[in-house]
Amino acid sequence: MEGLGSSCCVLEVDVNGQETFLVDMEVVSSFSGRFARLFGAKSMRNSGKVKVIFHDFPGEAEGFELMSIFCYNNGKVRITPDNVVLLNLVAHYMQMEDDETSCMTPNLVHQTETSLRGISYWSWSELSSALKQCQDLFPATDSSFVSRKITESIAERLSLPNIAASCTSSSDSSSYRLSIDTRSTESRRTDCLGSKSWWFEDLVILNVDWIKRIVKMMLSEEFNHAVITRFLIYYQKSRFVGATPFQKCGIIESIIDLLPLLDQSSLSWKCLSEVFRVGSGLNIRTSHRILLERLMGSRLDQASPDHLLFPSPSGKRYAYDVDLVVRLIEAFLGEGRSSLSPDRLIKVGHLLDSFLVEVASDVDLKPLKFESLVTILPDAARKLQDLLYQSIDLYFEVHNHLTEEQKLGIYRVLNHEKLSAAARKHFAENTNFPSDFRANALQLFNKSSYYGLKARKYEQATGAHLQGLHRRILELEKLYKIMQTQMANLVKPQKMSGHSCDSYLPKLCSS
Repeated sequence: MEGLGSSCCVLEVDVNGQETFLVDMEVVSSFSGRFARLFGAKSMRNSGKVKVIFHDFPGEAEGFELMSIFCYNNGKVRITPDNVVLLNLVAHYMQMEDDETSCMTPNLVHQTETSLRGISYWSWSELSSALKQCQDLFPATDSSFVSRKITESIAERLSLPNIAASCTSSSDSSSYRLSIDTRSTESRRTDCLGSKSWWFEDLVILNVDWIKRIVKMMLSEEFNHAVITRFLIYYQKSRFVGATPFQKCGIIESIIDLLPLLDQSSLSWKCLSEVFRVGSGLNIRTSHRILLERLMGSRLDQASPDHLLFPSPSGKRYAYDVDLVVRLIEAFLGEGRSSLSPDRLIKVGHLLDSFLVEVASDVDLKPLKFESLVTILPDAARKLQDLLYQSIDLYFEVHNHLTEEQKLGIYRVLNHEKLSAAARKHFAENTNFPSDFRANALQLFNKSSYYGLKARKYEQATGAHLQGLHRRILELEKLYKIMQTQMANLVKPQKMSGHSCDSYLPKLCSS
């Protein structure tokens, strides 16, 4: 290091085993409280040559070099968006504030924090680069002024409407500039803000802990929740490339932790089921699986029958994960009656019946599993039970070894009054069901047929009567027109003879 005199005490500094610096002990001690305390004794400062070894110096050799420049330049250093994070961390590490040095000595901590007053003038690339430095130098839990200021600025910048974030780095990092570029061309706007996802690629480099911190900060700024959801899915897919199973598990669990913070309207069934399928293959923790299933269940009415065809867990012989479907429906019902509209309940009823038809032919599906499916929804979930009856009939056909008790546990859910006439007729003749149970359906079928016949006869009689009335009305209208014509013919002769009889008619009015 330049500036070493022959009479000075040379300090040899080993920085993290990476590089060794020779500096003047007096110079660095006058700005660093850490060095000042370490070499406070005059005997130490006059001992000729002293060696200090750092094992965890911030920024390694680059950080120590920036600090040395500050010290040898009498407390001056060029602070830019590219080095402000590192300089601030070094300043704190080396205690370069007023507490340990003279109040007249330039304060590097104060200088770096003061420079952040101009952060609103930074370009987007400078801001995102500083955020990346925060990740490299601070844990995500760090609450220092610098890391807090930068994360807040990122969230604020993204939340501003109609802001064209600068997509190119500045050739001069020290010249701060507004992110509102009024001179941007149409192509520039298309490149940067062609969609609300223009910033995804810049933040995908962050680790999961910093992503959680940034997302929470964005939510505090009332950022669009739907866009955050899209980003989290994009982040998961991007970060999975080349990641180990352990890393993937950490990523997906971190995303699941954030999902409950988002508006329900921004979380679609498709999004949640995609996260679930990924997480299922990674053996995520039970707490995260339960949380995700609860979120999926609350949106079950958005699903289609194909969405429920999750493969069964490893070691199970049946084709689809019936237990999962039961848990999802329980989560759906667990929302409470106040939030379950009849339309939503009926949608889930139809969804489940379609799923039942799909799984009924599975020879490995145990009776208790099938029973848990057919009995889980209340009767109000189905206006018509034809699909339910079809699935039960198919299950009995495939599983012809069932006992009467097992069958009863399944078919007891059927409501004969919610079967169509065709289904009742088929059911009454279906030997897969007990005769006494079929008798009720037959009675309802006959009753409905009897009343249906009477209704048809009544409709026919009423129709004939109405047709007779219509014909009578037409005849009366025709007769009325004839009478009008005859009356007109009687009046015309009287008008024609009226001129010859004027003198004999009394005048009703005089002029």
